[in-house]
Amino acid sequence: MPYYHIAAVARYRGMTTDPVTVTIQADSDGDGVGNFDDNCPDTPNPEQTDADGDGIGNACDACPGDPNNDWDGDGICGNADNAPDTPNPDQADADGDDIGDACDVCPHDPANDADVDGFCSDRDNCPGVRNPDQADADSDGIGDACDPFDNRADVNGDCQVNVLDMILVRNHLGQAVGIGDNWRSDANRDGKINVLDMIFVRNRLGTKCPKPATSAIQAE
Repeated sequence: MPYYHIAAVARYRGMTTDPVTVTIQADSDGDGVGNFDDNCPDTPNPEQTDADGDGIGNACDACPGDPNNDWDGDGICGNADNAPDTPNPDQADADGDDIGDACDVCPHDPANDADVDGFCSDRDNCPGVRNPDQADADSDGIGDACDPFDNRADVNGDCQVNVLDMILVRNHLGQAVGIGDNWRSDANRDGKINVLDMIFVRNRLGTKCPKPATSAIQAE
């Protein structure tokens, strides 16, 4: 048996000649709210609660907390979707930063380029220091902006710059680069072994590398 919601407007007899007006709405779910005014016409919800204000009552709203009702159509409501504007039903999030890989500019960097230099930390040679040029003069994988050690001055590859490196450069002064392993004595990498290389090493005396010496040599 169908339910009906009745709204009536009556005029007291004797006060007007207007006819009595009666409006009848079907009330399919029998919750006391006519279908036309009911935000869930087929689901009883007399309180008409609509948390996200999208005109669809919570009782029948597939996404009661998402006014856009799964905008990207991936089956995940926007308020729970880690990529609300990009379909990603698998919700993959490799770096665990709550931004889905499908829309994460840095899918392997939970800090999402913290130093704002345009390079995600997994590809940034100075992840904690802004260096958009990624300059790395000694090619050790550590950007100049945050590198405390210049491998080029470590001529003998022992992970520290000291008088032994000065001696090696001195022993190779004037030689053409490329005889044996004398290329390391060309500390400033200008293609010559001369006093400028001695100065280059001297200016870095006392520094030590943060990596094993083998790594520094291999980086060259």
